[in-house]
Amino acid sequence: MRYENTGLVLQNKSITDFAGTIGLGLPMSGTFTNINIGLEIGKRGTKYYNLVEENYVNLSVGLSLSDKWFVKRKFD
Repeated sequence: MRYENTGLVLQNKSITDFAGTIGLGLPMSGTFTNINIGLEIGKRGTKYYNLVEENYVNLSVGLSLSDKWFVKRKFD
């Protein structure tokens, strides 16, 4: 959960941003690599004084490439 004062002031009304986030990391089989998925749903602005209120959804997908690059190898 996130509540933020954006710093914008319009017609003496402070503009705020409120959002909830959730995420999930899914391992790929046979490797140390993960696929990370995040979802954010929020509301920014206000309808007071005929200003604009915005509802938004952000979806993010990331790839964590932590395969065997960082494993110390033994040489015989």
